[in-house]
Amino acid sequence: MEVLNVLEQPLVDNSIVSWEYHNYQPYINSSFEYNDELTIPIQELDAYILPCESMLYLEGKLTKDNDEPATKLKLINNAFAFLFRELRYELNGVLVDSVRNVGLTSTLKSYLSYNADESIALENAGWYPRSTSLGYCKCNDIDAVIAVDDSEKPKIHIEWIYLRMHHITVAIPQQLAVSNFIQILDKNKEILMSFRSWELIELPSIVENTKHMWPVKTTTKMETPRHVVIALQTGKKRKHKRKHV
Repeated sequence: MEVLNVLEQPLVDNSIVSWEYHNYQPYINSSFEYNDELTIPIQELDAYILPCESMLYLEGKLTKDNDEPATKLKLINNAFAFLFRELRYELNGVLVDSVRNVGLTSTLKSYLSYNADESIALENAGWYPRSTSLGYCKCNDIDAVIAVDDSEKPKIHIEWIYLRMHHITVAIPQQLAVSNFIQILDKNKEILMSFRSWELIELPSIVENTKHMWPVKTTTKMETPRHVVIALQTGKKRKHKRKHV
């Protein structure tokens, strides 16, 4: 549609009739402890959902490890991501994508994706990336907080978790197009799709030297890495007096 073509008919897109949020809870919603595995299922077969616009809602409180109120502890940026060791996205029981060490991976991705103003705005949202399902919880909360001194040990009590997912209502022509797409799937035809994924490879320790060789696996076909991001960090892991960001 040309802006200066004043005689052209206006284009009205009615393909999406409406959308709304639906909340989904994990199978285990009574208590959330260390090393728990949480799964948030979506079992509606005929629903049109938009995972990339989903939101993960967490409600809880930060205390000392003896459940007393914390006075010298506070959450770091992206703190909630550091509460989970792994994140997986599955369709019909088939693994589509997964990320280990969610806190470090999403922090590095955010450094590359957000500018300074966006980073400040995301502090109100916990600096947590949008996602679709949870993996394994971590064994402690040390990496998610920063402390003034060693007098208080942290404990984060997660009381409520649910996934807010977009449900889309499409118009009749789009419903017919989806029906044709399902027929293609029923015939087991190969469909080529573009995708992007990232993987964290962590080296626990580096020798004190001016030169270091670090082998990283690659493939020569479709999943060839396009970008490599190298980040260095000293003295943070399992230490709550320092922060990642």
